[in-house]
Amino acid sequence: MSKVQTWHEVKPARQTWPQRWSQIKSSGQPANKPLKLYLLLDAAQNRDLLALVPESGAEALFAFTRSTKEGKVSPWLVHLGRSGQPLKKPQQDLLNAVLDMVQASPCATLLASECEMAVLIAHLRRAMDPKMPDKDSSYLAFWDPAVLAVLLGQSDLDTQSRIEPVLKPAQSRALLGLISRWWCWSRSGRLHEYTVTDFNEPAAPLPLQLSAAQVDALVQSNVPDLLIYYVNLNQVRLRDKLPPLAMHWFARQQLVFARRYGLTGTRDLLNYLCLALIGGARVDQIPEVAELLVRVKARKLSFDKFMEEVVSKLEGKDLSEPQVLTAANGLPLTENQLPL
Repeated sequence: MSKVQTWHEVKPARQTWPQRWSQIKSSGQPANKPLKLYLLLDAAQNRDLLALVPESGAEALFAFTRSTKEGKVSPWLVHLGRSGQPLKKPQQDLLNAVLDMVQASPCATLLASECEMAVLIAHLRRAMDPKMPDKDSSYLAFWDPAVLAVLLGQSDLDTQSRIEPVLKPAQSRALLGLISRWWCWSRSGRLHEYTVTDFNEPAAPLPLQLSAAQVDALVQSNVPDLLIYYVNLNQVRLRDKLPPLAMHWFARQQLVFARRYGLTGTRDLLNYLCLALIGGARVDQIPEVAELLVRVKARKLSFDKFMEEVVSKLEGKDLSEPQVLTAANGLPLTENQLPL
């Protein structure tokens, strides 16, 4: 079995997190400045968790109330407690529920800061509203652990891969700002920590000014997760074909193959991913499918028409199950390693 399929064998978050937090609590913080522990919940990724958020000590980043439609899918900042003190039961229950699912379904991050909640949430609101090169309005969705990893960079020992940071060091320092430590779980379920001391340059001013190249990098990095979101939402029979980490790598690999045939739009990329989940990782090498894709690449056949015709081509065939393409060492092939 390849390493990409054994992500769930990582030590459970319920065990690793208390050990990590106890190390922080005993790291010599000044007695008059205890670290406060916060949870940043992405309710859009798991709405059930919002029901566990305590009534007090919690606020939506977009200032919605939890009873509104917008509030139910908003990111929420929750004050859990402080160093040197056990968490109260409602906060501990919420944290336990998050820890039970965050490795398989990244939906929250943890933050430690000396600041009170009002100061911290004001900082996050400034940080989430960057200046865009085309003057359009957009949000920096760092409450999504996958976006945070792209913004700040992340190494994943389990897949021996690295996500290069989109932000420059001074911008990363500005994003952390008042946050002493910021924790999330990587794609393979391991706890990853960012500290303010990781970035020694003076902080850039907030709001951040993003370049066109940075915006493009953020958009491209989000495409696999966007496609998986649509699969999970609309393709019930396909969404459980692979576990979460494998699905992420499968989507990344299939995007490479899809783009080789000139596919760029979200709808076409999504349809290609669904086709690969039905017909296998190299569905494009099935002769009847390959023949049609040559016409798609030559722009002699629209992809919508292709999808209509390919169904009959696959009927009755013994199709392969989807799997992540791996190297001899069992690790997933990155985009530049994929075969032709």
